[in-house]
Amino acid sequence: MRAKRPIQLESRFYERTPDVVAKALLGKVLVRRLGDEELSGRITEVEAYFGLEDPASHAYIGRTSRNAVLFGPP
Repeated sequence: MRAKRPIQLESRFYERTPDVVAKALLGKVLVRRLGDEELSGRITEVEAYFGLEDPASHAYIGRTSRNAVLFGPP
């Protein structure tokens, strides 16, 4: 059996609710090419946060220097 060729997920993959995206990411393989090397790892655990409305999210308290990246562009 031959391994599937990796495909890059398009940005529209992430244009869904966090719980749906998290479930869809479970089992996906991340691949990084560094020169002649290829590194990979399978996503085996996910968490979904609903941003400003979710008390468990770092974004819940609003923008700070620590979480500013959460408020930037995708």
